[in-house]
Amino acid sequence: MPSAKRARIGVQLASVRDLIKVQGLEKTLVELAALGFEGVELVGQSGYFGKGVPAYQGLSAVQIKSALAAAGLAPCGAHVAMRDMLPDNIKETLDFVSAYGGSFMACTMGAPRNAKPDVARDWWKRMADDFAASAELAAAHGCKIGLHNHGTEFSPIAGGPSGWETFFSRTSPLVQMEIDTGWAVAEGADPVFWLRKYPGRSYAVHAKETFSPGSPGILGQPGCGADGKPLLGVDWPTFLEAMDADGGVAWCIVESEADRTSTRTVREGLAYLRHLGR
Repeated sequence: MPSAKRARIGVQLASVRDLIKVQGLEKTLVELAALGFEGVELVGQSGYFGKGVPAYQGLSAVQIKSALAAAGLAPCGAHVAMRDMLPDNIKETLDFVSAYGGSFMACTMGAPRNAKPDVARDWWKRMADDFAASAELAAAHGCKIGLHNHGTEFSPIAGGPSGWETFFSRTSPLVQMEIDTGWAVAEGADPVFWLRKYPGRSYAVHAKETFSPGSPGILGQPGCGADGKPLLGVDWPTFLEAMDADGGVAWCIVESEADRTSTRTVREGLAYLRHLGR
């Protein structure tokens, strides 16, 4: 059934990582709010903002909550390290996320490099079981957890199901898909197919255009790859229609890899979504 309320528009802070390094989180949040974003997806991996820099740049949950409140932005999610999502570690992660008002977090992961097919399949199955257990713990905290794709998750394993399919066909329905449109399309996967295959399992999606160094990195402008050939872009009208029909997508999160020193690419991405009636 169509969603009664369309997804809100947020932005992934990885898109402006270098700007945050220069002017700090609080000023950057105010700037993003002024553009019209309603929420931000925080980055909670240690080392992401520089070698030796702790998770969340070493900011406390109180400092993050204060900065969000000052800008009038909601915490629409957080990207954390995979190890922090596993059952043995998730309690501490949940305590921190809950303390600044967050209720969703996701991570990326990939099977061991060059693993034999049986080893890769078993790894995905084990992760599916671990995340099912973590999702139960998260639900007790009023939080959702999910898996965010890059590209290789959609590659078939020895001609069989991909890691993504192996994972989501086995894990708990509580575990969310955070589909990254740009990475999916670049790998030859159809994000609309996955939304429809697992309806109501996508609390948040990443609105990102297919990207190659030198391409615009702006929604609706896939540009060309390093070889000069046009990149296959995301079919945005079809994806957004499927997102609305899903009924469970609370946040559409804009991301760009093209220019992390300013808000330019995410501003233009937001303008494109507005052009499409978002």
